[in-house]
Amino acid sequence: MVTKITDGDTIIVQGGEIVRFLGVDCDEKGRECYNEAKNFTDFSLLNKEVILKSESEDTDKYGRNLRWIFLDGENFNQMLVEKGYCIARFDQNSKYKNEVVNAENYAIENKVGCKWKDKI
Repeated sequence: MVTKITDGDTIIVQGGEIVRFLGVDCDEKGRECYNEAKNFTDFSLLNKEVILKSESEDTDKYGRNLRWIFLDGENFNQMLVEKGYCIARFDQNSKYKNEVVNAENYAIENKVGCKWKDKI
């Protein structure tokens, strides 16, 4: 269960595990889309049961667990990108890379969300 939202792409789950979302990068505090991304993640995930899926890269340099978040069978990381709250970001090959990149292309082409709505 998600017990706290740190920002748009980081949560804390029951037991205190800090989880950073794989394949996405949301704005940091003080940046353009920070509040919208955090609010969407908060509204969508707080106090909800989620499924966490890992890949070969298990933790980041800050010790956060890197995971794909699934809510009701849907890839939440991909949803954040498709709704224009953040960008796709990959340092390695990933099981869901194609889906997330396609979601980003959709958001860009359709000027979806705070990342793309005002872009030419």
